[in-house]
Amino acid sequence: MNPIGMALLLTTGLGLFGVSALRRWQLLFAGATRPSRVNGSWRKRLQRTLRDGLLQSRVRREAGPGWAHSVVFLGFLVLLARTVTLFGRGFDREFNLWLLSSEPTLGLPLGSIYLLIKDACSLLVLAAVGYFILRRIWWKPSRLRLSKEAIVILGVIAALMISDQVYDGASLALLRDANASERLSGTANTVWQSPLNAAIAQLFRPSTPSTLKWLVHFGFWSHAVLVLGFLNWLPYSKHFHIITALPNLYFAPLEPPGKLPSVAETAEELLEKADQLQSMPEKRLTPLGISQIEDLSWKDRLDLFACTECGRCSEHCPATRTDKPLSPMQLTLDLRKNLLESGERLLAPNQGAGRDENRRLDEATSFIPQVIGTDTIWACTTCRACEEQCPVGIGYVEKIVSMRRELVLMRGEVPASLQRTFDGIERHGNPWQLSRDDRASWAKGLNVPHLADVSRTQVLYWVGCAASYDERAQRVARAFVTLLQRAGVEFAILGNEETCTGDAARRAGNEYLFLQLAQQNVETLNKYYREGRFERIVTACPHCFTTLGNEYPDFGGTWPVSHHSQYLLELVRAGKLDPVFDPSQSVTLHDPCTLSRYAEDLISTRQLLRKLPKASIREPEHNLNFTLCCGAGGGHMWMEERGPKRMNEARTLELLATGAQKVVTACPFCSTMLADGVARVPTAHETEILDIAELLSAACKSN
Repeated sequence: MNPIGMALLLTTGLGLFGVSALRRWQLLFAGATRPSRVNGSWRKRLQRTLRDGLLQSRVRREAGPGWAHSVVFLGFLVLLARTVTLFGRGFDREFNLWLLSSEPTLGLPLGSIYLLIKDACSLLVLAAVGYFILRRIWWKPSRLRLSKEAIVILGVIAALMISDQVYDGASLALLRDANASERLSGTANTVWQSPLNAAIAQLFRPSTPSTLKWLVHFGFWSHAVLVLGFLNWLPYSKHFHIITALPNLYFAPLEPPGKLPSVAETAEELLEKADQLQSMPEKRLTPLGISQIEDLSWKDRLDLFACTECGRCSEHCPATRTDKPLSPMQLTLDLRKNLLESGERLLAPNQGAGRDENRRLDEATSFIPQVIGTDTIWACTTCRACEEQCPVGIGYVEKIVSMRRELVLMRGEVPASLQRTFDGIERHGNPWQLSRDDRASWAKGLNVPHLADVSRTQVLYWVGCAASYDERAQRVARAFVTLLQRAGVEFAILGNEETCTGDAARRAGNEYLFLQLAQQNVETLNKYYREGRFERIVTACPHCFTTLGNEYPDFGGTWPVSHHSQYLLELVRAGKLDPVFDPSQSVTLHDPCTLSRYAEDLISTRQLLRKLPKASIREPEHNLNFTLCCGAGGGHMWMEERGPKRMNEARTLELLATGAQKVVTACPFCSTMLADGVARVPTAHETEILDIAELLSAACKSN
């Protein structure tokens, strides 16, 4: 081998990669004004990295390509030791890694075992590459793009496997040649140690020693050049995720899924920050929203470099599926392109000196709407389907909500229908714009006590705006109250003291309105909880459930909170409710996004259904945490949906395809959206949309 040539190759290859990697590293931090949310136990983050990263659990959610990718990933890990060995042999042809040498280590033939595993991995990787090529050309899903880069990368991976086998096979053939004048060490010499090498050596045996030597050098140097060439290509291709994916998984937040970061503790503080951002741009304060690359934290930027362009996020996005102007993958790629194009500005020597007075709204630096259109930003339902599918832990919802904060708080750009909703919440405490005094009118005739009138109770039933004002959701509230009374549970409601939790306002970007509502609700609940007036909160709305349980702790509100499906399951298990069901009924379950992907409760509603002993449960195509959004989240319940397809209709058709007589859900917004979807399908008018509480109430009445 040639030590000088190897030294020159390594110095050049690693040096060029170092320059490219350094620039990417600098782009992660340059000019960032927003801190990252890296939190939680390092042990939990490490466990997640091992599970989702090294063990590829998220990748294999899609069986065929998932297993093929895992094979390629395993092959790279196994071949890494081989690559290091070959680089060492460029300086010393006797070089071997200690554990993988031809001599036994601690009495074990580890080197021979490794060669056997390496052969198997090489064959599996070549098979996986063939599968991917066929999938790109003949079986291509709509989410994938047939790019030259993808084909070239697959070719390089195959060439790496082949070049290594050519080196080993030719070396073994040369070693077996009786006329060989030199012995190349570190090669397999028995069939059981390296059967693939033995087969290739047999293929090469008719060759002359000079040809075999040429093949040895060709395999060796082509492998080394391909490895370093591939390494230098990574920073400029989507395959940079090979380096960034594991760190991205490790540094992803450990907070409850979908929890949004707080930009202020009170509404007053938020107003003060907004004034400072506009009057003192030179201070480089943390922005309230996101409108330019400087506003992305280093973890946000790492997300952009980690994207694998697999398209799973867009394939499962309800907006993309219904032809809205939002593709989570494309949003990430557009932001990454903008980051790279902004590199010169970000890395300029005087970049950190401060912002120009009009910097935040400067068309030259803001990517809204030049890069990311406002229609794209408002198309998101914040359902988190994209984040659930992403194999490398990219966060989408927080970025989109932060862009909405920029539009709402700093620019005052709000869709007209959403502005009416904001006005209704601010003036009346509910998005239906109905009187606060009517908040408890739904409970007339049910003898429902108010918390202010009782000294102590077990359950505070948080009714929510939907059940307080929407006629459809009021039926759910009455059914739930009937079940509580039947089970002998002591409960009360807040009545007019309750107001909107602000979930829709927050996810629609109106953080100021959310903070006003959060302050009011936390103060009210803390007063009664400190007095021991209630033990736990139960609500039938998943949006209220996650807001009270996950978001309000940031503002001083921490109480036991349960969703009504969870509490009803407790009552059934305790024997306080004894349901019976008509055997002629079949049901299908729509999993609400907020309950399944935010609260991560995939079992309570199903277990309740299974407690109905004769119920026939039919699962739709998309279920559990892969459920398909009804289209109501992120403020869309009150926004006009544009485009030829409607999200609720798409989900309704999927549920109706099960042939079930009843559609069961556990969210008032889902019930409304699905009922509207059924009304738009001429053949589906006999299909009932029921909340799990309504179904359970009917089953218990028949007892």
